[in-house]
Amino acid sequence: MESGNVMNVQSELSGIIDGSKSYMYEQLWKLCAGPLCDIPKLGEKVYYFPQGHIELVEASTREELNELQPNCDLPSKLQCRVIAIHLKVENNSDETYVEITLMPDTTQVVIPIENENQFRPIVNSFTKVLTASDTSAHGEFSVPCKHAIECLPPLDMSQSIPAQELIAIDLHGNQWRFKHSYRGTPQRHLLTTGWNAFTTSKKLVVGDVIVFTRGETGELRVGIR
Repeated sequence: MESGNVMNVQSELSGIIDGSKSYMYEQLWKLCAGPLCDIPKLGEKVYYFPQGHIELVEASTREELNELQPNCDLPSKLQCRVIAIHLKVENNSDETYVEITLMPDTTQVVIPIENENQFRPIVNSFTKVLTASDTSAHGEFSVPCKHAIECLPPLDMSQSIPAQELIAIDLHGNQWRFKHSYRGTPQRHLLTTGWNAFTTSKKLVVGDVIVFTRGETGELRVGIR
């Protein structure tokens, strides 16, 4: 990775939907996770299945199932409430996953309830399936004009070759610098300098999906699905 193209600014962010991570992070995470990802809400009632959890632990650790059996007689399912949701991402693969904290349902516990009416800022976003040109060695990413206008900071079109530097933050908190220009024949929006370093670091190939989001304050985020 070229120095200067990525700056590690990972602060200790817990990734809880109830506010410890930014709304922009949450929106980018959901876009990277894809439309089939369905997670419960804070305070929602769910069922926890101990046997299923044990089998998953066995599969991931390769421990013998009988060694993981609890020493108490648990029911087949437990009704719980969701008290925390952590949106996370694997360091090496950028694969999204969720850590959910459950509390056995009881009237003696005060459960945080998500406010459905709280203010939600506007977030513009776009996704694009990477082509052979987007992942080639020459290091250019072509942004559809509609998406560039809606999601990227505006260019100064009075310049002979409109260009600007963009800084986008990924789910790890890393900053990526890209040169955004409007040029070519026919003219099109391109991300050039910095793009090759990004695709190389993320090991992107044809068919992967890139995700960009931009908030009301101009904060730009980038992720992969």
